[in-house]
Amino acid sequence: MKYLVFDLDGPSDSGKTNIWSIYSRDRLLLGEVRWHGPWRKYVFRTTEAGVMFDGGCLREIIEFCESRTEEHKEKA
Repeated sequence: MKYLVFDLDGPSDSGKTNIWSIYSRDRLLLGEVRWHGPWRKYVFRTTEAGVMFDGGCLREIIEFCESRTEEHKEKA
């Protein structure tokens, strides 16, 4: 069962990478996935304190970030 919704917001300011908003199933904004240049990968950033994730949600975020990172590297 999927707990999260990943919505593409569009390209970053540079236009080289994309930004996605992450929502709970009931459309509560949890954070975003965006490229973090110093680490050379997509990362998840929360939008507010107190957000909790269980193992299933964290696995979804990990899989999503890794997949987007691979796609980006394949284009480069």
